[in-house]
Amino acid sequence: MSERSQLSLANPDIPDELFEFLAEIVNCNNGIGIISRHEKAQIAQRAQGNRSYRLFQDVMYADPAVRDAIGPTPLIDDVEWIVAEARECQEFSHPEASWNECLHFPLLHKAVYGTRRKRQRVGVGNCTTATLIREYLPKNALAKRVDYSFFIDPGADTSPTSKSSVEAVDHLRKVMPYQVINHTAYRPFRDRPMVVTVETKKRYGSQEGAELQTGTWHAAQWEFLSRRIEKTGGTFEGLPFLPGILIQRHDWSFVATTREESRTVVWLEQRFGYTNDAIGVYKAIYGVQRLVRWVDDIYWPWYKKNALCL
Repeated sequence: MSERSQLSLANPDIPDELFEFLAEIVNCNNGIGIISRHEKAQIAQRAQGNRSYRLFQDVMYADPAVRDAIGPTPLIDDVEWIVAEARECQEFSHPEASWNECLHFPLLHKAVYGTRRKRQRVGVGNCTTATLIREYLPKNALAKRVDYSFFIDPGADTSPTSKSSVEAVDHLRKVMPYQVINHTAYRPFRDRPMVVTVETKKRYGSQEGAELQTGTWHAAQWEFLSRRIEKTGGTFEGLPFLPGILIQRHDWSFVATTREESRTVVWLEQRFGYTNDAIGVYKAIYGVQRLVRWVDDIYWPWYKKNALCL
């Protein structure tokens, strides 16, 4: 079963590690350090013909080395393209599927891969048809689906143990249900661990629906990981929460779940970006990139140690 709790810096019950990450997400929502200072001159030039760029504040710019450590700042033309697509979807009342195809996935793709797709350790892909494996679901829970997921490509791992990572994943697949290393039998990710879920909500979707969808998916994910570390002798130390993204038309929000014994606690939700204007797009892309870094810096080292015994 899952429980709901408010994802807020004012909530005294929030775990320390989640609080620290949430503080970064709040800073992102406030626009702090979301753009490389290298882009400042071009944005100032663009402001001469587009008054919305006059609202950019100095606090939004960061030292290039600091900003680039999270991910590349998007090209200004790409930002404007996203804003134009968002306006098209809103003004002409596009259905949810169109928002996903025309806007949500392109933004995710640009945030994760940059200007062109390349093989890298953390990627993102569509998983709208992925169904949860029944044995990992909470009792009496209905299977839920999400739209996209961040995944890890062990073959793109450049660490000294990269070869053994691939071998360990291949070995694990042979002994797992459906020969997949996830809590879903979705074949495209059969040998690539799924991590951050991305769920899109309808315009008037309820928070209860978002809680149920995120809670059910993450509960299955926690159960899969729990069974795995039972076999390896690993622990959840170093994995304080599982993150997710909720998207409702323009708005992008951070969500998370924690594991408390056999219960899943769903923490909802903190907005970090939006696609109404350029500032919001810069925020959204930074927030997505910060989650990519979390997968690379926190989840993958934990997974290798506790799930793969490396």
